[in-house]
Amino acid sequence: MIDELNEKIELQRRLLYLLQKITLMKKWTPKNKQSILTKLKINREKLSHFMLKVEKKISRIQEKITRRYCPGIILEDNPNNIENEKIFSLEKEILEKALNDQYADR
Repeated sequence: MIDELNEKIELQRRLLYLLQKITLMKKWTPKNKQSILTKLKINREKLSHFMLKVEKKISRIQEKITRRYCPGIILEDNPNNIENEKIFSLEKEILEKALNDQYADR
């Protein structure tokens, strides 16, 4: 299970990198290249959707590991509650802004 968790985390990192790359490409693409902008938007939406699935899978695997190796710990019924999703989205926004600022300085 831990190997599967590590694979999913690595996939999550790659997806986050691709999402950031698409954001930067969208920023650098000229406004008159509508077809490219449309494709970037579609790809970003698909990657975002896939990223959510990967995040949920990671959460489930972590829960399984916790239940298996730490049976005394009481877990929430729903680890993917709204507060956790809000926190994760805020962390993602902060990271994206930091990367955008980093590339804007160049």
